[in-house]
Amino acid sequence: MLYLFIPMTRVSRKQLKKKTKELIEHNLIIAFTRFKTKEKQRDFLKDFLTDTEKLMLAKRFAIVFMILHNYSFRQISNKLRVSQSTILKYWKELKNGKHEELRRMIKVNNKKESPLDTLEKVLQFGMPPRGRGRWRWLYKM
Repeated sequence: MLYLFIPMTRVSRKQLKKKTKELIEHNLIIAFTRFKTKEKQRDFLKDFLTDTEKLMLAKRFAIVFMILHNYSFRQISNKLRVSQSTILKYWKELKNGKHEELRRMIKVNNKKESPLDTLEKVLQFGMPPRGRGRWRWLYKM
């Protein structure tokens, strides 16, 4: 059995001043929203985020998505390869009113396509294309 080690995203232990943190977060949002098309936004994220960061964000989105669509913790854990304690964290956050914009976005998106179609797109974000040779990059490592 082949196990793939994916390093965790690292953040400096040195804390930023609150004002500095707010400013750089604001600037990131401004930069991202300046891209007018979905393709430009996707390209920005592909260029700007590491594969690990993209996977981490996609899994977070998928966890919330699956919770909102009444998947069991076991189903989520098996599909996304995340711990049940991670799922519980997001379940509690949703229960306490967090992630409201994400909740609204998922509900709006569901009117256009089925939940499984949306989930498949989320899980494939940043992944190599389907078909023969799609894992060639991994074997080269």
